[in-house]
Amino acid sequence: MAATAFTKHLGVTQGRLAVESTDGTSYAFVLGSLTEGQHELLAAGHSVQLGQAVDLTGLSLLRVRALFRTPSNVPQGFRWKMALVVDGVEASAYYGLPGVSRTLKDIAADVEALTGTHNVALRLSLVAS
Repeated sequence: MAATAFTKHLGVTQGRLAVESTDGTSYAFVLGSLTEGQHELLAAGHSVQLGQAVDLTGLSLLRVRALFRTPSNVPQGFRWKMALVVDGVEASAYYGLPGVSRTLKDIAADVEALTGTHNVALRLSLVAS
């Protein structure tokens, strides 16, 4: 598989990484890069997604907690979007503001009608505004 802007530094500044937190070391899934100021040639529609199969039986709400940090130099006319995707369908999304870091707790999906195993993913996309 050819390396892309979202995969060329897997394990170093992208992907599943050990990060220090106030309560010790934990892990984060980095969909962009931990390195600030890294520049890549991207176009509207470029995205990266992290997903897994999840048994949703008995759940009514699926909620994601994520740190969403966007670069300050997003070209005019574009913005970054973080979406919660269930079985390929976007359930909810948040659009980031350039240069703003925010802990998201309000990306959620109503999964009460779903039973059994379903594919759940987080998708980071560059979109035209």
